[in-house]
Amino acid sequence: MLLHTYNILDTFLLAFFAFFATVSPLNVLIVFMSSTGKYSSEERKKIAIKSVTVASIVLIIVMFFGVVIFRFLGIEVYSIRTAGGILLLLTAIGMMFGEDKESVDISHTKKDISVFPMAVPIIAGPAGMTTGMLVFQSYTDIILKMTVFAALISNLALTIVLLLLSDKIITKIKKSVLEVFLRIAGLILASLALQFIFNGIREAGIFK
Repeated sequence: MLLHTYNILDTFLLAFFAFFATVSPLNVLIVFMSSTGKYSSEERKKIAIKSVTVASIVLIIVMFFGVVIFRFLGIEVYSIRTAGGILLLLTAIGMMFGEDKESVDISHTKKDISVFPMAVPIIAGPAGMTTGMLVFQSYTDIILKMTVFAALISNLALTIVLLLLSDKIITKIKKSVLEVFLRIAGLILASLALQFIFNGIREAGIFK
């Protein structure tokens, strides 16, 4: 029982930090604040709720059905793992060397930015979708799969809280502190990405 509990906790922490690096609530907060400067507090609240809701739907669909779709297209799981690992490794390298999450200069307009670019690709970007699909499919135990799902929901919940409290938070947290957390998350993501690549190559049987 203790070992099973440890596996659940270990899985949750691994998945949580993987999503923390790819969904990146802290980077989303920075992009959100820089993109909604001309909106009222009520408008920002509506944008935050709609953005996270749409992103959640996209990420959950890809997490549960992404591999099924790829298999329907004739793409093997080991190919998905290897390609996904490479994509995540590039994302991790960018994080560790200080490249911010993709931002779009929309601060001069007041169009509805909830779906694009906030939901997709700022919150639910290629790296986040890939992480959800690969980490979720790495486990066969339904409890561990649900643990990964819980880790995703936790990051999305953290994201919505940060966005709703953005006016208060951004003035109290120094950017240097955010950068430290992002570098650590990038290192964890790089390790996970390499594991996906190694697993994909091994499953392909190239070196047998």
